[in-house]
Amino acid sequence: MLKLKKDKEKAVKEESPLFSRVPTVVEMISPDGYLIEKDYLRVGKKFFRLYALLDFPQAVYVGWLEDVKLLGSVDVSVHIAPVDARDAVNQLTKKITQYQSQYMLDEQKGSIYELGILRKAVQDLEGLRENIQMNRDKLYYVTVIVSVSADSLEELEKSSKILEEVLAGKSIRARRMFLRQGEAFKSFVPILENHCEDLSRNFNTGAAASLFPFASPEFSHKKGIPLGVNLFTGSPVIFDNFIGPPFMTNYNLGIFATSGAGKSFLVKLLSMRGALLGIKTVFVDPDREYNRLVQKMGGSIVKVSTDAENIINPFDLEEEEDESGAKYVDIIQKIAEIKALVGMIVEGVMKDRISAEELAAVEEAVREEYEARGINKDPGSLYVENAVEDGAFYFKKKKEMPTLSSFVERLKKNPRGERIAAVLKPFLRGGTLGIFDGQTNVSLKDAYLVNFDIFDIKDQFLRTYAMYVITNWVWEKFVKKDVKQKKRVVVDEAWMFMKYKDTAYFLENLSRRARKRNTSLTAASQSFVEFSNSPEGKAVLTNLAAVFLMKQAPTDIDSVQEVFHLSQGEREFLTSCGVGEALFLVVRNKTAVKVVASDYEKSLISTNPNE
Repeated sequence: MLKLKKDKEKAVKEESPLFSRVPTVVEMISPDGYLIEKDYLRVGKKFFRLYALLDFPQAVYVGWLEDVKLLGSVDVSVHIAPVDARDAVNQLTKKITQYQSQYMLDEQKGSIYELGILRKAVQDLEGLRENIQMNRDKLYYVTVIVSVSADSLEELEKSSKILEEVLAGKSIRARRMFLRQGEAFKSFVPILENHCEDLSRNFNTGAAASLFPFASPEFSHKKGIPLGVNLFTGSPVIFDNFIGPPFMTNYNLGIFATSGAGKSFLVKLLSMRGALLGIKTVFVDPDREYNRLVQKMGGSIVKVSTDAENIINPFDLEEEEDESGAKYVDIIQKIAEIKALVGMIVEGVMKDRISAEELAAVEEAVREEYEARGINKDPGSLYVENAVEDGAFYFKKKKEMPTLSSFVERLKKNPRGERIAAVLKPFLRGGTLGIFDGQTNVSLKDAYLVNFDIFDIKDQFLRTYAMYVITNWVWEKFVKKDVKQKKRVVVDEAWMFMKYKDTAYFLENLSRRARKRNTSLTAASQSFVEFSNSPEGKAVLTNLAAVFLMKQAPTDIDSVQEVFHLSQGEREFLTSCGVGEALFLVVRNKTAVKVVASDYEKSLISTNPNE
């Protein structure tokens, strides 16, 4: 026996090939080991928690697990094993018999509580059995393992809680694999081994197919604005950001890029081509980017500066319609906007927050200003009937609105408002910052493009102040009017709003309210970090149904990748893409786009002196 054993070992050694000692791919990628705890495990420096999905919604659709995958630190592994058709029919027949028996017993007893449920279950199972018998459908055993990863236990707990809440919102019950983390991990890694077969569930062909990560690089709406071509396939990309649900939850758009990447070019192209489709656009322009385009397109330019004659009154009010069509004047919202304006001024000038008592004084003064003019919720209160002015007779004439001067005079009479009145003094007419004190003498003509040029305002605080007042005024005079008219409000360098809490909240509020007014808030910015570091900025990002990510600065790319859950390849694309190239995100679609314009369009919108 000993001799035979030695001969066998010798034969094995002789037959052993020379390169059998070369490391395999599995050996090269495998960790040294993993430490298994009760409800998580550690692989290297990473912590993992594994879940098995047990209960599923009654009806599923393609991409129903996409929200889980978009969480960033979550991965999904699916094992699908076909069931023999004969076994499936036999098991379905047994289950149908059980349900029918239970139905007959409950009916005889007069227990009608679950009769409807049993009847529906029998009908569904009989339909599935017939489809399998006719070879129209098949049955599968499906095991779904979900993994959450993190760099620390604290982060793992937070990510796990978010995952469990998302799954619960989809009527999915996930079992945290207590004392079975090792088995779940072996089932999760891509080695084609399922150690959790006891937790599998029955899926038909359609339900099983819905688990596959369907994703296509192609994107195009049936109608809308031609943007350019798909960077990889060359197919045209057409975008309609007024298409609405289920394609887009709102009409808002974000464009983020480093300087020179083509951000302003894209905004101009969208606005110019949108005008041909009847979309009106107003720009709030701190860098004088849009004057030339607006002039060439026959639009209006409103220059705002410390020595300009144009006046915009932040106290202007307009009527608006609710969902039922009833008209009203929203004085409460205007009071909130003036409080935010005053709060921003105090924060910018005094580097201090306005107190609760001072806020109350501001609210009282604003309310009294409107009451003194007889203005209330009734739209008719905004007008004077049968008025005579300069020898002209008006059946209906708009009342003069309160101004900063009249507001400050009233505020002075309140002891709680004395400090605020003193802070606001430079912002009154005749002061160094008094550019928005007086009755409005600017009219939005019936033009499809209007640009508010604030380039001559160099002070950064005053520029932010101007952007706030103008955007607020545009909301009153442009957004609220004619709900059926498609409108776009372009706020360039929107990161400036994030510098102060009140202006940041205003932009967030605008992003939430724009859809009901048939308006697309288009926020363009070079500084993405300013958005991601602000709670209000994050809320604005959440309310952007579509986002263009063009070339990113090294200081922004980490934040961009985290917020939008980008892959490493997408990150590399955004750090190396050329001018006019963008990653276009619409809901769950991601498309690489090359913005294309004709030579004539380039001559209108390009700011490159060499073109």
